[in-house]
Amino acid sequence: MTCEEIIKALAERYNALSALDDDGSLAIEVDDTPVSFRKANGAVAVVARVCEMPEDAQGRVARLLLKASALMAAAGSGAFTLDESAREVSIACTLPAVRLDVDSLSKAVEWLVDACHEWKGNITAIAAVDDELERKRLEERALNPLFGGNFMRV
Repeated sequence: MTCEEIIKALAERYNALSALDDDGSLAIEVDDTPVSFRKANGAVAVVARVCEMPEDAQGRVARLLLKASALMAAAGSGAFTLDESAREVSIACTLPAVRLDVDSLSKAVEWLVDACHEWKGNITAIAAVDDELERKRLEERALNPLFGGNFMRV
């Protein structure tokens, strides 16, 4: 089977519609997670979208994703990617085309989708904490007599 046939068989397994994108990649949706496949240099890259990158003034999310990405890459399971123009976080892995079959691709997709759901929760929780810390910082600054609106500088 060709890579395209394997991906289409996988789409049928998940009852997902497959679509050919403008750049030649195939995409499906599994458990509300967009997953795309791109063939290049004897391998298939599988990319699953996690979520939109939150505004992160303190850099906590970016630092966590960088550390987690290094650990995932060292384990050979994948890595985080960031599309700066769309501000989207994804998880990607690469599978050798010669060892690719529907079952191995299915396992990779299931791992990616599970990881996406877990990391979406982690990123959302960190972003909520950052938002609360920023709100408290602004409240404290507004209540400070030196910076509040009721102080007149001379």
